[in-house]
Amino acid sequence: MLADRTTTGSPAQWGEAAVKCHDDFDADDVVVEINFGGDMATEVVKQAAERVHQRGERESNMIRIKEVSASRGKWDRAVDGSPNRLDAAVWGLTRLSKVITYIPIA
Repeated sequence: MLADRTTTGSPAQWGEAAVKCHDDFDADDVVVEINFGGDMATEVVKQAAERVHQRGERESNMIRIKEVSASRGKWDRAVDGSPNRLDAAVWGLTRLSKVITYIPIA
């Protein structure tokens, strides 16, 4: 984990926060859960990337989004008093565990 960028606010605000986090860490993609309103979340992030680009704060309006689907509810997956943060961390780590990298062995 590199940072907890948890935020509240309007969809436009959290969309731009997601884009900023993506750019700050030079991420490969943004993971979006599509079970409950995920199509909306994907569009919010895409629109935020466009706005940030239009303001000249990023080179491109393109942002790669990885959509994931949960087979069980959030409360079933993680109950720790802050399921949203833990759930987001689990999705991020699951995404990273599926990324294949080439590591040369000397």
